[in-house]
Formats: sequence, structure tokens, C-alpha cells
Amino acid sequence: MDTSIPRAARELPPDGLTLVGARWSSTSLKHSQKRHKRKFPNLSKIHSVVEVSRVTFEHLGEIDRGSLVFFWTRISQLVTGPRNRGNGLSRGAVTGRQWQQLRTEGLWQQFRNELVAIFDKTLDEMEKFEPRHLAQTTLALAKIAREVDGPWRGRSQEPTEKILHSILIGGNLQRKEKWFQAIAVHAIPLLPTFDARCLCNIVYANAIAGTVPRLADGSTLFDHVAQNSIPLLKTFKPQGLANMVWAYEKIGARNPGLFDEVAKEIVLLDHLQSFKPQDLSNILLAYSKSGVQSSELYHKVANHIVSLSDLGEFMPQTLSNTLWAFSKAGESEPLLFQNVADHIVGLKDLNLFTPQNLSNTVWAFAKAGESDPRLFKKVADHIIGLNHLSSFIPQDLSNILWAFAKAGESDPRLFKNVADHIIGLNNLDSFEPQGLSNTVWAFAKAGESDPSFFKKVADHIIGLKDLTTFEPQNLTNTVWAFAKAGESHPNLFRRVSDHILSLQNLHSFDEKHASQILWAYASADSVDLVL
Repeated sequence: MDTSIPRAARELPPDGLTLVGARWSSTSLKHSQKRHKRKFPNLSKIHSVVEVSRVTFEHLGEIDRGSLVFFWTRISQLVTGPRNRGNGLSRGAVTGRQWQQLRTEGLWQQFRNELVAIFDKTLDEMEKFEPRHLAQTTLALAKIAREVDGPWRGRSQEPTEKILHSILIGGNLQRKEKWFQAIAVHAIPLLPTFDARCLCNIVYANAIAGTVPRLADGSTLFDHVAQNSIPLLKTFKPQGLANMVWAYEKIGARNPGLFDEVAKEIVLLDHLQSFKPQDLSNILLAYSKSGVQSSELYHKVANHIVSLSDLGEFMPQTLSNTLWAFSKAGESEPLLFQNVADHIVGLKDLNLFTPQNLSNTVWAFAKAGESDPRLFKKVADHIIGLNHLSSFIPQDLSNILWAFAKAGESDPRLFKNVADHIIGLNNLDSFEPQGLSNTVWAFAKAGESDPSFFKKVADHIIGLKDLTTFEPQNLTNTVWAFAKAGESHPNLFRRVSDHILSLQNLHSFDEKHASQILWAYASADSVDLVL
């Protein structure tokens, strides 16, 4: 394995710098290194990315490792702060006067050169970093990377984003992979000296950065962290345990051994009073999504929640995610669902519940077979009372209707509202095949017929180029729903049969699919003799 450390200066030679030995340098950098050692400024009092970089660069010759690490922490604080979110990183990261100066005097290149030099210095010093330095630097870089490469990137293409992105991320993410690989190379030999917090932070950082550093023997940083974490699990704080399993599930680094030991550690605790609702929710989500079974863990958490005098500390997202995790894992806890239902029904309103929170909640109740008419009516009343459903994505709508139909809690007003909303859409391109088929299934299952709605869906499917994205279950649910609802659309049935007949084999269709499809065609008087 190549254990050499990538240098920002080697890979990205800044304009205006000259090559000195193996490093890119400049007259200003040499000058700063010759200055007498001075007290390093307090970066926490500086509120500009550009100014923090300038001040750090001026002291780069005498900077200590702790200050170097805090530089990256401060940059991450500035680029992820609330006042910068949604406004683009540039204008929130510099003062108004600096913004104008940088734009008019062309000093962006200077900022870029300074940042490159600081990156280079960080990599030079990394082999001397203590565990806490490595963990903290990794976490800071990960937060910066997530922000400059986040979903909002592209809406604001100002120089600050471009510079941070080009240095830390690079095209096709190659720079990001190399940075985190370099850190892992230094960290892995030191892992036996890492404490619980450092172990947690380094995998959490890689998870939010989306990186899995891999060694020549095929093992990963996550493998080595798990091996070193298991003996220390008793020293992990609740949030540390939550972040640890969350990171492994998030990045897809499946490690049943670690998950089994974490579950045992939690189950053996006398109580869970030190666990915040968010900790419990994240832990259960990680287990349910990863597929690692631990009924004892779920039962322990359920008993803890049931024992609480009230659920006021559980935010809607935490509450809905917790229920979702239980249902996803197939863990039945009737008392838990009853307690949550009582809590939600007792709320003044559901205004704090997002569409996804509502969707996950009713889906969880229906999936677990824990129907509560009061809860479903509360949710239906809330949705019906909204001015519009534009904040609901197709999956939210589909899951909500599926849940009501599955639980046998049909509400004609709710189905009518959703039908009107869908009919009013310009097209149904935002609906995935599963969401579309589950929606029509829900209408038919609940006995809620709406000809205009079914026509809208039929016209959409007929107009598709092909049906290759429809799974057998999607096709089955769709034709079954149309037949069950008495909505005859010969062109739709013909389109589905043509698609099925075009398949080279029907191995993906089981007996249940076949029988339901044939029933649908017979019931709709659309029997295809060839089919």
C-alpha cells in the first residue's frame, strides 16, 4: 500500500508559488517563517474564513500542533454555522469589506495559496499528532467537506466554495479520498492508544465524509476501529455508542461483532436514564437498517420509554424514527406503541410533525399491526386541515395512504384530498413505480374509488417509454388495484401484458403474483389469451 501522504502543494501547485525542494513556497511564506515567535491569535474571536486563514498563514512558521488542529476546527465552525446555511458559504464566511476587497483586488488567489500552504503544513505535522489531534482534525475536515460538497452546492459558485472544494474534494472526489486515506495511515498504528471519544470521532468523521480508507490487506479503518473499540465499550458515553453504530450503518461498513457487543453492553446497564431520546433513536435506526438483530436491545429500549412519565423530550422526528425502527426490525412492543399513540393523541396539534414524521409514524403502526383509531384520525384531521399538500413528497403520500389502508383505518376525506392533489399535478414523473403502485393499491384496498385519479395514473403508465423499472410486485399491485376498484382501462392492462410477454423469463414472478395478475385481468374483463 502506498503510505505516502498527498500534499496539497504537490497535487495543486498554486499560481504565484515557486518550487523549493519538495515544497511549493513563496516569498511571503519564507518571510513569515523568519519572524520572531509571537503569541498565536485567538481564532475563536475571528468570524471570517478568509481572515482565519490569513492570520494562521502569517504564523505558520511557528504554529504549534494544537493551534493547527484548532484552525481546521474553527474553519468547520464557520462554514457550518447557522448564519451561513442556505446563503452560500462565501458571503457568510467573509465580512462585507473583505468581500468587496477580494472581488475587486483579485485576492482570491492569495487566499487559495495560503490555504494550500496550511494544508501542506498539516500533513507534514500529522505524523507527530496525538490521537486527539488526529480525531479532531479528521472530524473538522469531514464537516468542511460535507458542507462544500453538500446538496446546495451549485446554487452558489463563489470563489470560497470553489477554492475549498478544489483543495479538499477535487474532481471525482479523488482529493477527499486521498486526504482521509493519509489520515487513516497515521491513525491505524495509534488506534490502541485512542480513547473512546477519539475512536468514535474518527469513524463518525469518515461516515459523514463518505470515505472508507482501505489498507493493502483489504481491511479498512472501520475494521481496525471496531477491533480496538470492543474492549473499551464500557467507557463509551451514550452519544458515543449512538454515533459509533450510526457511522458503521451510514457508510455500509457492516460489523455484526461490534453491533452484538454494543447491544450486550446496553442491555446489561441498570437503566437508560443517561441516554437522550436522540441517542436511543439513532441506535435503533442503525440496528434496523443494518439488519443486525437484537430483540433484547429493542425490549430494553421499549421498557425504558414505557417507564417514562411522559414523552415530552421526544421530538417528532425522534419519536417517528424510533417507531419506524421497531417496525422495520419486526420487533413487536404493544405497550410502546400504545404509549406513543396516547402521547400523540394528547398533543394540542401536529404542527411540529413534518410530512416524513407523519408518514413514518402511521407506516410504523400499520407495519407492526398496532392500529389505533384515535391516532389515525388525529393524523388525518391534521393533513385535511392543511391548505395544500405541496410539502409532501410522493413517498410520504404513498406511505400514508398505504398505512391507512393496511391498518383498516380508511378516511374518505383524506383519500379525497390526496386524490385531488395528485390529479392537480402537471405529471407523475416524481412518483417511483413502487410509490405509484402502493398508492393505487391503497385506494382499492380502502374501497376509495376516484375515477379521475385512476385515469391520471393509467395515462401516466401508458405514456411511459417502457415498464422496465416496475418490479413484479409493482405490476401486480397496479392491475389488482384497478380491477378491485372497478376501474377498467383496457390500454393500461394491454400495456402491462405486453411488457410481461416481452420478458425473457418470468422467474421473478412467484405464484402469488401470477394468481393476482390473472385474477385482475379476469375481473377487469381484460383477459389476454396469450398471457
